[in-house]
Amino acid sequence: MVDWIRVDASKTVFAVSEVDEIKRAADVLCATVEREFALLPAPNNSRMICYVTLASPSYEWGLRVLLRSLRKVSQVPVIVLSSQRWIFECPEPNVLFVEVPGLNNVLLKPQRDEFRETLTKLWVFGLTCFRRVTFVDVDCLFLRSIDDLFDLDDFVCGADYVVNSTERGFNSGLLSFEPTRELRDYIFEQAPHTPSRDGGDQGLLNELLRSRVRLLPPEYDVLRHFHHYGGVELKRSEVRMIHYIVKKPWELGARESLDLALADLDDLWTSQLTHDELLELVASWRRTVHISRWNAAVDAAARQRRARRRQRTRIIITIAAILLGLVFFYFGYIVGGAHRV
Repeated sequence: MVDWIRVDASKTVFAVSEVDEIKRAADVLCATVEREFALLPAPNNSRMICYVTLASPSYEWGLRVLLRSLRKVSQVPVIVLSSQRWIFECPEPNVLFVEVPGLNNVLLKPQRDEFRETLTKLWVFGLTCFRRVTFVDVDCLFLRSIDDLFDLDDFVCGADYVVNSTERGFNSGLLSFEPTRELRDYIFEQAPHTPSRDGGDQGLLNELLRSRVRLLPPEYDVLRHFHHYGGVELKRSEVRMIHYIVKKPWELGARESLDLALADLDDLWTSQLTHDELLELVASWRRTVHISRWNAAVDAAARQRRARRRQRTRIIITIAAILLGLVFFYFGYIVGGAHRV
């Protein structure tokens, strides 16, 4: 089980409008990580470079495969940020797990529920003790090394071939840059006043940094939808990293019509699991199916009960209306008879 390093901050969640408090917490984060990083036996410590990702319990499967596949192609240390700790087994060496405060903005309306926590990714810009960092989303699979990004000087990102393709936007699932204090302060100071197209970090960062970044060739960050939207041919042997946007390969079922056509990429991700992990994942799928079917049956029974209640109510109202009509008819008949007498 991993030992989580906790950042000693005044809050567990910050609103992005609390700029001064966030800057102070970022200083604490940087000092804490620098101290712990120095204890790692990794040979790259002297270069002060690292990979960073943002994880959560709901993305545990993604984190397992990300770290495993990364360690097959790179020995650069990894920092895992999370706003909540959980029990996690990590056999891969030179990985730091850091619990950080959450970051949110109630003014943003995320397009998808999972975007609600992505602003916490902004802490990566606070790691100013490093010469260079490469951030990768936790739902990525490494096939070849991208360590060459640590030898660059400029801010580089994966291209977004799906949402912002016509505007040459970038995908925030791959960011490689030098984390300076100037850049950190710019991000934190502008975040409260900057709109976000998707309500998450990607829309925000595109608004702030699009003119500052350089887009990488597609093989560095192949979005799961690339073959549908990319417009160019890319051989599997050239791919360095696959980014499983939207539907996750550990999820059962589909989210989009494209999911069946892209199932071979899910199979590639699943091939990274051990036999025991496959059994564990299948067991969780079985429970998911059972629970969903049970919930569907419960919902159907509830709908039937509501329909029967509505039908009984209509019958009662109809009978009451008939009886009321008969009463009025009867009294009308009596009154009319009395007048005739």
